[in-house]
Amino acid sequence: MMINSQSRGYALLLILFLAGCSSLEPPSDAALMPPLAAIVAGINADPGFIVSSEQATEPASNDGANVGLEWPDPRQAQRWAIANAPRVSHMIAELQSSQAEIWNASMLENPGFELSFLEPEADSGRWQLEAGLELGLADWLTRSVRLDRARAVHLVNQLDVLDDLTEYLHQIRHTWLNAVASRQQLAVHDGLYQTAFAMLEFAQQVQAAGNLNELDFLVYETEHARQQRALQAARLEADIAISELQSLLGLMPDQLPVLPDALPEVPAPDSQSLMDAEQAMNQAEQFQPRLRLLDEALNQQLASERLIRREYGLLDGAVQIGAERESNGERRLALGGSIELPLFDRGQAHLAEIAAATSSLTAEIEQARSETRHIISQALMSQQSAIELAQQVNNEDLPRHQRMLELALQEYNFMLRDTFSLLTLREQVFDAQLEYIDHTLAFWKAQSLLLSVTGTEALGITETGEFQ
Repeated sequence: MMINSQSRGYALLLILFLAGCSSLEPPSDAALMPPLAAIVAGINADPGFIVSSEQATEPASNDGANVGLEWPDPRQAQRWAIANAPRVSHMIAELQSSQAEIWNASMLENPGFELSFLEPEADSGRWQLEAGLELGLADWLTRSVRLDRARAVHLVNQLDVLDDLTEYLHQIRHTWLNAVASRQQLAVHDGLYQTAFAMLEFAQQVQAAGNLNELDFLVYETEHARQQRALQAARLEADIAISELQSLLGLMPDQLPVLPDALPEVPAPDSQSLMDAEQAMNQAEQFQPRLRLLDEALNQQLASERLIRREYGLLDGAVQIGAERESNGERRLALGGSIELPLFDRGQAHLAEIAAATSSLTAEIEQARSETRHIISQALMSQQSAIELAQQVNNEDLPRHQRMLELALQEYNFMLRDTFSLLTLREQVFDAQLEYIDHTLAFWKAQSLLLSVTGTEALGITETGEFQ
């Protein structure tokens, strides 16, 4: 009777332990990497933040209010995308799937239950009952190693998502820059067209007075047609840039964002915000998702190797616990076990596969670091060149052209210069403005590339904790 009581107690404790293992809570969002955890927390904290279609399509009022779609800088557009874009929702779902894998790795195999009835023996009216319980040993003994491997896989998955997120944010910044620059260029092209139109009108008046031959008139007419085509092309380019931004963020064609009319000015060459190649590479080593992903993938392979060695180094087997009730009512307990000897398959093939993958990852890490250095170097060169050219146009060429226009206007007032030369000088001012926009755009695109390759794009979005 004492044996039966103890057995029942052990069985009860075993059932409670198994029930506890099966009810483990899934990993929380707090286990995510800082940028991803902040993004998920920001979305979950304010699920009503998502801008409705009715709000997003409201036209801007006189005071510039356009709910949710006012993006004076690219970071505002990126934060809006984090809270609203379907592409980010897909990334969050991938994170949740990865978290579920850790939860799954923490589980133990379900125990095996056996129950059988035997026909009563002669002159006996009771059926013989046999019951058994089987638990795998290797699953228990490798649980900690499996969890380590699952956490390593989860970290790699997080870095993979963070890599996709960084690239997505880079695309948003790049597209935002194109959209603003195209709007700024459109305004300049409109000025050029208005100048060409004024020249053509004046030429028509002079020709009507008999003071302009047909050949010279056709020159002005051709210039007017050229500027008209350029204006149309600039308008189309601006519309396409806005459409690309809408498509990237999952907006409908009638959901028009409110953007600034001009790009920010380029900083001075000695600005403290500019970094050198060594600083950029140090940031890339610390924050770039791609480099971190490869490093953690290497750790994942090492964790897989430890798991294989643990699995194949054990005498895999199972423990059986059974109970039997004879037809005469007598009860008996049974204990048993089974083992599998690792005589043939000792995991050699799996270990060789991991060794090959480790060598491949090591080479890939070195290649990725080399490519990162070159990208940083090229971006810094482009950035420095854009600063110098933009400063030259803004500080030298534009003032020179404007001064020439002022002097020409003075001569025109004294009837020492004709209208055509005055309008030509005005065109040169607009051409210098277009050149300045091109150099400014080149600088900010190089800056965007640096933010992407150093991995600081996502950090900049989450550092304030705001998602709007």
